[in-house]
Amino acid sequence: MNEQKTIARTILLIGLLGAVANTTIVTAAHASGGDMQAKVEDDKVVITVDGRPFTCYKFDHSQKYPYFWPVNGPVSGKSITTETSQPYPHHHSLFFGCDRVNGGNYWQESNERGQILSQGLKLVESSGERIVLTDECLWQQPGREPVIRDRRHIAITAPSESLRLIDFRITIEPLTDIRILKTNHSLFSARVVPELSVASGGVLTNAEGKTSEKGTFGIASPWCDYSGSRDGVTEGIAILQHPGNRWYPAKWFTRDYGFFSPTPMFWLEGDRLDLAKGEELTLSYRVVVHNGDSKEADIAALFDAYRQTQAAAPAMQSIRVSDDGNSFALEEDRRPFVAWGFNYDHDENGRLLEDYWESEWSKVEEDFREMKALGANVVRIHPQFGKFMNGPAEPNPAALDRFRRLIALAERVQLYLDVTGLGCYHKLDVPPWYDGLSEEARWDAQAAFWSAVAACGAESPAIFCYDLMNEPILPGDKKETEWLTGELGGKYFVQRITLDLAGRTRQQVARAWVDRLAQAIRDHDDRHLITVGVIPWVLVWPNAQPLFYSEEVAENLDFACVHFYPDAGKIDEALTALAAYDIGKPLVIEEMFPLKCGADELGAFIEGSRKIADGWIGFYWGKTPAEYRQSRGIPEALTLGWLELFQEKAEAIRRPY
Repeated sequence: MNEQKTIARTILLIGLLGAVANTTIVTAAHASGGDMQAKVEDDKVVITVDGRPFTCYKFDHSQKYPYFWPVNGPVSGKSITTETSQPYPHHHSLFFGCDRVNGGNYWQESNERGQILSQGLKLVESSGERIVLTDECLWQQPGREPVIRDRRHIAITAPSESLRLIDFRITIEPLTDIRILKTNHSLFSARVVPELSVASGGVLTNAEGKTSEKGTFGIASPWCDYSGSRDGVTEGIAILQHPGNRWYPAKWFTRDYGFFSPTPMFWLEGDRLDLAKGEELTLSYRVVVHNGDSKEADIAALFDAYRQTQAAAPAMQSIRVSDDGNSFALEEDRRPFVAWGFNYDHDENGRLLEDYWESEWSKVEEDFREMKALGANVVRIHPQFGKFMNGPAEPNPAALDRFRRLIALAERVQLYLDVTGLGCYHKLDVPPWYDGLSEEARWDAQAAFWSAVAACGAESPAIFCYDLMNEPILPGDKKETEWLTGELGGKYFVQRITLDLAGRTRQQVARAWVDRLAQAIRDHDDRHLITVGVIPWVLVWPNAQPLFYSEEVAENLDFACVHFYPDAGKIDEALTALAAYDIGKPLVIEEMFPLKCGADELGAFIEGSRKIADGWIGFYWGKTPAEYRQSRGIPEALTLGWLELFQEKAEAIRRPY
């Protein structure tokens, strides 16, 4: 079996083991891929593999639309696609466009009839095992309002010396009601250089083995491949349609002169497609650039791997506070967002994440996929201070690298991360030097932690928030000697932020601490939200007032976070206490579980809080409901009841109340 077939079969095996979007290509690249680099030069992104040019994403506003060119063969180093050739010189290499959109033309030359203009290109990952870039484009005619906004997510990998992959996902958002009339000029397309075309002796083939324009035109097929030989080297390019796409498998518009495209718009029912304003359409494709012909590259196996990946999904958007300040919204389209998720604080054996994320990464991936499948959109993680800091001002590079990998996993699975930092849950993991620091030095070390963490998360849409510390508390009038307190099951979830008020008010200390750590984050990340998860002392002492969410303290906290474990028969009291944290900012119940009540009463608490809460986060400990059903213990039954409640409510809760 040659190298390309080995790679293809490996990717297929990974896909069959449950890979989700982009997981297969990252794993393959990690196994044998080249060193990839990307940089923005003027109005193009230049991508290289092992120092050799592979492709450019060109987005100059003089163009009709953004496109990739060159798309170089992995062996020859020459472009397999043409930037422009006769006939039909408006076919630019590898591109996405459409004619006859509300009377506009976003395909052929003449910019006066319409252009697709890049507005917000971002280079998300610029080196390493893959390149990731995103772009936002507006479809408009000169002097008129745009009719479409599209959002693009592009991931490029090099699994072997003879293989390159481009994953292209696009979400089309109509900004007004849209009508697209029947047209052969539509959507994702490629044009190979003349010397590789069928007219010059090349081969065009589809998944069913049909060849040339005569055998492939108008045929619905999952993929088509164009290959040919020049200068003694055979290379090709394939376009794979994702099974999650509308119209899958779309019929193909093919030409022997070198053009091919899965083009549903030429075979529309009623000869038109109507999309209402805001009715989004997401399409995903994988481009395979390969050595050899389609059989030698084993395009069939590569497609089998691709079809196992997660269905087409829009690119993640960062979460922000809504314009009215009372809830959450997606950053780009301002749609409401409601958090519904899990604390991922330890596994079924009580191990913290850092205890196994090096040696059992596959378990982490599996757990994230399971949480997503249960209906979560948020996962709360708890980075431990002692694992992330080698010294007061020295972050641990290995921990930060693993954290970046976790962020990338969250992006692929499309789960947002609530990053709750400064954990000291296992006393043995707390460095002796940390406990020996003065208050000022301890805060400086905590700020160094948050500076390092925020620098890793700043550019990722997967960061939901930074929670400064789990359940911080302050002493009373008496000076304390221990930073940690509140031991539960061998873990210390509660920390003091000072041992001595030293004549200061509790509000003054809390405000100074919040501001110090918030500034450390804002030095690197001015986009993502900041909060602190607190014990609801108002529930313990009905006359108490929130400390961290008081007017004196809360200015630099973007939303309120509180932890509730309602008592049986006292749901109304819990709801009354919760209302004290409704301070005109979004409110998240960051911890909840049927610890002191049944799942039915916890469900009632959730329903009763929906008018003021904007998110709920429970617990997931590494076991699925099916696994809990195999056990008969009381703790297992409680957790099963919780997970079943979580699944039952997921869809309704994620919709705004």
